[in-house]
Amino acid sequence: MTNIWLTYDYTLNSLKVVKDSINQLNTKLTLILTIS
Repeated sequence: MTNIWLTYDYTLNSLKVVKDSINQLNTKLTLILTIS
């Protein structure tokens, strides 16, 4: 039971990190496009 929750929590955190990274990338891309 605990293992399942740990895995679930870990997966959620990983997804959050990935989403944040993608958001940062998108922001950079938008900035670059705007500047050029």
